Amino acid sequence: MTESPVLYVGHDHETAATLGDDVTTVGSLDEALSALDGVGCIVSEYDLGERDGLELLDAVRDRRPTVSFVLVPETGDGEIASRAVDADVTALLPQDLPEYGRRLRERVGELQNPDAGEGGPLFSKIVDGVGVGVALYAADGRYRYVNPNYVEMLDRSRQSLVDTPIWEINPEIDPDQFEEYWDSFDVGETRRAETTHRRSNGTVLPVETHTTAITVGDRRYHVGTITDISDRLADRTELERQNERLEQFASVISHDLRNPLDVAMGRTTVLSEECDSEHLTVISGALDRMDALISDVLTLAREGREITDPQQVELAQVAETAWKTVGTQQATLSVEELGVVRADASRLQRLFENLFRNAVEHGSTGNRTASDDAVEHGRVDGADITITVGRFDPEGSVGGFFVADDGVGFEDVDPDEVFEEGFTTSETGTGFGLAIVQSVAEAHGWTVRARQSEQGGARIDVLGVEWR
Repeated sequence: MTESPVLYVGHDHETAATLGDDVTTVGSLDEALSALDGVGCIVSEYDLGERDGLELLDAVRDRRPTVSFVLVPETGDGEIASRAVDADVTALLPQDLPEYGRRLRERVGELQNPDAGEGGPLFSKIVDGVGVGVALYAADGRYRYVNPNYVEMLDRSRQSLVDTPIWEINPEIDPDQFEEYWDSFDVGETRRAETTHRRSNGTVLPVETHTTAITVGDRRYHVGTITDISDRLADRTELERQNERLEQFASVISHDLRNPLDVAMGRTTVLSEECDSEHLTVISGALDRMDALISDVLTLAREGREITDPQQVELAQVAETAWKTVGTQQATLSVEELGVVRADASRLQRLFENLFRNAVEHGSTGNRTASDDAVEHGRVDGADITITVGRFDPEGSVGGFFVADDGVGFEDVDPDEVFEEGFTTSETGTGFGLAIVQSVAEAHGWTVRARQSEQGGARIDVLGVEWR
């Protein structure tokens, strides 16, 4: 690999001579600008007579925005350093640094890679190796630089892309509206989009783009990255198919099963008025249980679909709204300071409703024998039980929330089994309450676990929640 030529601007010919065999030395800004062609790295002193190295840096950035530029002022002056950084200097090496000569040679050696198209050596060295496609285009819409990943993803050559208008690659960009699109960006602004790019054979590649408006010297550019989202779109299509199947299943339940069940319940009511039979009581109870099962299965089918349009939701507000819909007897709700999450508010409310009902119904004795402590403190049949909703942050911003009670807890029950469909310790329960909780949580990308609360009752944790 050959080294790129170095242009030394200044009067320290002795230092310049140590930078390699392919070094050109000039003494002024004008001479430097006349010698830019083919140069891969510029080393400039600050004092250039009537002009200075920062003026040269500005002029170079206007003509060669990504070429490597090393400024070597006499001292580490803070104002010069600040202005140099603002002007996008590649490196700053004051001459009063210890071992200045060695450091300069090493830095220039790092930057002496072959120039790659319009991209400078350092730019190419960094960007060529990243795992996404990267491109740089200017106000005329034409590519100035593309990295190897960009070239490979589109099955094109770098030569065929550089100077090509971006609308020939991205069919969603209208050349007649490009100027308006360009001007709509603020410097530093980044926009994300899903679009397509044309390959060399005419096929299209679905990509996610991130485009950022930057300035180099006095010139603006757009830096764009692309990633292949073919697999993501395939997964999305499969998810839509699954949701359609779930909706069909829910339709069957809600119509094809509910309608004959309603007929049977209505006829049973009529028969109960015409005759007195203990068999009708059993039939009525069985029909009520079928109705409850259909409702829960329908809920499970619909609530389990993946969340596609989450909104920012105040968790405490949703919990308090859910509490109002639950028959709580004399139970008490305590909501600690929570926060904002991205969620589907209605499904999140369903999650809390089921957790609250589960705590009220199973936090008391129900079909089991209450502990001595529960009886002593009156926590029987849902009376005086306290339910707490709180937050925990085991991994910084990604944590979770819990619903805990001070009831009898998981006596003679394996907490790992409570989320299984059909699992219940109640003669009247359907066994779908906590299964629905798990389904709603997973639709949000969260997980659930059951354990004993600090008060000895039951606690359900919802984990993987990203707080806003």
